[in-house]
Amino acid sequence: MTPLVDTSASSGTAVLAWAVKESFWRYVIDAGGSVTAVGAAEIVGAEVRFPRVIDAPPGRSAFQGGVLFDAHHGALRAAVFDPALDDGPAGMMLTARIGAREVERVALADVDRRTLAATLRIDGAVLFDFRYAPGTELAPLRFV
Repeated sequence: MTPLVDTSASSGTAVLAWAVKESFWRYVIDAGGSVTAVGAAEIVGAEVRFPRVIDAPPGRSAFQGGVLFDAHHGALRAAVFDPALDDGPAGMMLTARIGAREVERVALADVDRRTLAATLRIDGAVLFDFRYAPGTELAPLRFV
């Protein structure tokens, strides 16, 4: 199945726009916390925009930068860095380096090739300290 948006290297300088999980974003802000772009990423409205890495390996659309969620005077810290879309025979998967301290790349979400809807995987649940179960719908991905 072909994605609605061309995620191959031929799509040039596409930017990945993602709100991560809208309710989590709102919770952090309502708790008096902050959502901060890191590196090449930028916050536009209530989503993070990650610019494309041009020299990604075949089958991967890689993006750079990160986002840091911080609330409750540092008691809640979650971070997503350098997301990538890996497209393989088993489907499309969103991977990212997560964590505010020790950062490792994990399979964060399964992504529907046609709609770019994202659902949380078990390894991605770590990002939210398991407050959201695997299979939970995340914000959809889009390209701008």
